[in-house]
Amino acid sequence: MNEKVSKLLEFVKAVATFFHSSEDRAYAMVTAAGCAEVWPVDSAKFKSWLASTAWGLGSEVLSSHELRDTVAMVTGIAIHQGPEHSVAVRVAEKAKTIWLDLAGERGRAVRIRGDGWAVVDKPDVKFIRARGMLALPEPVSGGSLTELRAFLNVPDENDWTLVKAWLLAALRPGRPCPILNVNGEQGSAKSTLCRILRSLIDPNLASLRRPPKDDRDFMIAAANNRIIAYDNMSQISPALSDAMCSLATGGAFATRELYSDIDETIFSAMRPIIVNGIGDLSARSDLLDRMLMITLPEVPEKNRKCEEELYAKLDEARPRILGALLTAVSSAMKHLPNVRLGNVPRMADFARWGVAGEKALGIAPGGFMKAYNANRDSTHLLAIEASLVGPALVSLMKNTAEWKGTIKALLLALEVVADARTRERREWPRTPRKLSADLRRLAPNLRRAGITITFEDHTKEGTPICITKTPTATDGLASSIQETEKIPQYMSFRPSDANHTPAVS
Repeated sequence: MNEKVSKLLEFVKAVATFFHSSEDRAYAMVTAAGCAEVWPVDSAKFKSWLASTAWGLGSEVLSSHELRDTVAMVTGIAIHQGPEHSVAVRVAEKAKTIWLDLAGERGRAVRIRGDGWAVVDKPDVKFIRARGMLALPEPVSGGSLTELRAFLNVPDENDWTLVKAWLLAALRPGRPCPILNVNGEQGSAKSTLCRILRSLIDPNLASLRRPPKDDRDFMIAAANNRIIAYDNMSQISPALSDAMCSLATGGAFATRELYSDIDETIFSAMRPIIVNGIGDLSARSDLLDRMLMITLPEVPEKNRKCEEELYAKLDEARPRILGALLTAVSSAMKHLPNVRLGNVPRMADFARWGVAGEKALGIAPGGFMKAYNANRDSTHLLAIEASLVGPALVSLMKNTAEWKGTIKALLLALEVVADARTRERREWPRTPRKLSADLRRLAPNLRRAGITITFEDHTKEGTPICITKTPTATDGLASSIQETEKIPQYMSFRPSDANHTPAVS
């Protein structure tokens, strides 16, 4: 070790503390201007701080070799001598306390408990601040989420209930959060709504993004942002659909570490996601089952306002709106232990959290589950309608209460009732194995709609299958599918209440 590196290392050890995460990633906590900041040791920000520190000590400019040696030694100290701590982006939970990083210059954060919330100078959590992260305003008490609605084009009461519940869930770390899917025709202020919702919790220079190219880009974005928001999407590919499902309920991505043959870099995260687009972005039932579908109507020209005016008013209201959200989180924490659900949906944590926050969100008792169940019914119908085998199966069961046979026989029966254009589609199942996979994916949606599929053990004749239905299941499905096909997709679940006149751009 040369003298320059030794001198720098001794100084750095005196002004910074080092630790590692459970994934063995090294971090440094540096106090500057009275504010403690946490940086990954291998980040560009820490390296630039090292170079600046070396210059301040009177040393010559660090060579790339000297910088690499210093980082390597600090990494070893953090991993092998430093303690293990959790790190968080924007939101964290520790000892029945939720923390929200305001990301300002003073390093302050909001401490939220069941008995209320407060802004504190030194949070008991190690937050990292990625590039592009913007500061939140200091919240004030006494506000109301009703004030937020004036900025959003959400006239439907059920949709408004779900938007509030989604915001509440986005402030609860470490729990599954449904994907907020905002659709509508051009001029319905979809991007504006997504941008505003993100700005309330996790403002960022890149508030809305284009879809990632691969899983690595997707998970890197998740590791550096609390909320992931994708804008103006035309569709969600099967690969991105799987990645979103994993991230919404908790997922990890591992890749080979740079310049290493055996070591892996692991990204793990659970994040709220927002997407918007015109029409139905996905037909995959597993993704739809994790979604809240919100449809916006067109904004009348008389209600449009320029963005400068809109965001100036929003900035003035944000401290009160954030305070109202924090009060709702505190109330949900207080009432959550007493919440018991009769029928537990797939996103059970979100459902219980939404019920716990009803009172503070201004939702009538039972109103959240009513809105959530109605939304889930809509997504189940959409999954059936958008699949190729779903409508054919509905037609097959229209005049029978039970169908029994093998998967192979069912494929032949579905080919009879499906139209030629559907059978010619590339996605149409050509083999019993493919049909079995399609039906297993669609089974939860069909079951919710009154059609139950039971698979039996494979025999030499094939895989036996039994399909049963409630007496009126296919009548309702058939009429709903028929009505939906008559109108554009973006109007499938269009709100009917035209009395709400939001001021949006």
